[in-house]
Amino acid sequence: TTKAVPLPLPQPAWKRGVSIFDFILRVCALVAALAATATMGTTDQTLPFFTQFFQFQASYDDLPTFTFFVVANAIASGYLLLSMPFSIVAIVRPHAAGVKLLLLILDTVRLAH
Repeated sequence: TTKAVPLPLPQPAWKRGVSIFDFILRVCALVAALAATATMGTTDQTLPFFTQFFQFQASYDDLPTFTFFVVANAIASGYLLLSMPFSIVAIVRPHAAGVKLLLLILDTVRLAH
């Protein structure tokens, strides 16, 4: 006797689309964070203060807030760069729930800091 074997159901394509959109957002965030880090880290300003005889030199390490901004953007850039392979795995295997859960947890931890 022969037995009927059910055909596998077609997998929805929206899961792969969501993973591709996630990857694109990570690339955009990486570019923005790197640009902000490079801009703040390399900028030096000379500002006239009252007159041209009194000038003020400003760079990112003059204020702790700006230093924190550069360091935080550098850390965010590093995290985004390290999370790219996991995002690619989520595109290749759109039904792998573990990778997506790991990215969700790490993104939430990164957001909380």
